[in-house]
Amino acid sequence: MENNISTWIQILLASSIVSAIVATFVSHIINKRFKLFEQMQEYKKTRYLALIILLYSLLKFENSIVVNNLKLHRPTITSKEHLREELECEYFSMFLYASKEMLINVRKFLDSPNNENYRNVIVSMRKDLWGLKNLEKGLNETQI
Repeated sequence: MENNISTWIQILLASSIVSAIVATFVSHIINKRFKLFEQMQEYKKTRYLALIILLYSLLKFENSIVVNNLKLHRPTITSKEHLREELECEYFSMFLYASKEMLINVRKFLDSPNNENYRNVIVSMRKDLWGLKNLEKGLNETQI
């Protein structure tokens, strides 16, 4: 009988150790994936902030304040055509991180830069970054 109890204690101890090892491993994998997701979201946010400014600059390129501000931050962009080329390069790099909806809306904007397409890009960015619904609320053409 004493031998039976000793065997059960050993089995329980061994299963506890195995459970702790498995839990630690699973926790490590989950944390690693979460950190990778956070890094990806931060990168996406940084790229989208730059993109939104470049898109706005293309939309309002005739405005001297916008052009001067663009030249301050991006002195290598000297013309509307150069800005368009820069945006085309950015568009193709977006294939690495952007959602399908985002790619579609940026392409539409590049093909036809207007307030409605700009607004659609903004809504796509918000969805892609935060995954929330009803993000169109408060965004209308008069605010762009």
